[in-house]
Amino acid sequence: MGSTRTHLPRGRRAFSTGMGLTVFASLIGFFIISQIGYMDALIQLPVCGAMQPSLLGRPGRIDAVLDTTAAVGVAGMGVVAAMGLTSLVEKSWRLRDLILGIANIVIASLLICQWLVAWAFFHPETWRARAIMAFAPKTSVFYMDDLLSGWDRYADSPNWTEIAPKTYFNDKIGIYAREEVARSCFQADFIRANMKNIYPGENLPNGTPIAALPDHVLEKAQKVFVFYDREGRYLSYDTYWDDELYPEMQKRDAERDEEGRQVDAGEVSVRVTKSLYYEPEGAFGPEEDLRPYTREEINAMVKAAWDRDAPLPEE
Repeated sequence: MGSTRTHLPRGRRAFSTGMGLTVFASLIGFFIISQIGYMDALIQLPVCGAMQPSLLGRPGRIDAVLDTTAAVGVAGMGVVAAMGLTSLVEKSWRLRDLILGIANIVIASLLICQWLVAWAFFHPETWRARAIMAFAPKTSVFYMDDLLSGWDRYADSPNWTEIAPKTYFNDKIGIYAREEVARSCFQADFIRANMKNIYPGENLPNGTPIAALPDHVLEKAQKVFVFYDREGRYLSYDTYWDDELYPEMQKRDAERDEEGRQVDAGEVSVRVTKSLYYEPEGAFGPEEDLRPYTREEINAMVKAAWDRDAPLPEE
């Protein structure tokens, strides 16, 4: 009995394989773009509130990173389904095309899943978010108390006096330094709801109850030391990062300037830095002991150090 399978011309089969490879390359390219855009949003956005429209787009539009790649994933699955249906109707499928089609479906599914997980993260109170997060990959949980708190150099400086928790005063330069939140992020309740979706047992993998985690451990707020003058008026703030990452602090700078107080933030930083790293007067003894060494004294010290460190002669 003869076979009923239709044998397409070689050119048609080559077109089918080439189309599959084109879809595969396109999906891989969009997957890489989505990862780059996702990391860029995490690193570059000044406030966490801007992440949702940057990643998922505005309501009713496809104009962001993950919603665009999800649309590409849906389109890719549609193309693969159409090609598969055509192959079945014409009975022209081959193992190579089948493997390529499965690979395309997997990559397209990953593009869609990225959007689904992001959507679930920003809507943790919905039943759909709980269903999605139940299948999301689990990661190790690392957290430290006050991980993002500013470096407290003032507590170790003899020139600064602590007048309240995380608040210091230097009487010589007339500046207060107080640790404050400079860039806020997700609230503790929001993070806690997401963690409960990821770990339905209400506990972290190490057994810690999610409900027992303190707010300051969960909140992703970045703190810096803010400077004030003797009258308590805002001067500037202490940070090593780009000012554009702190829109709230930029707003305070603008309000200060509108009041007509022209503050040189660089000069404030220099004065604070000097007060942190220079010892108070008399810390090294009488001022005459701080005179420069003469050349003869330096030569004598070098000779003494050389004699002390020189290897002993062999016997």
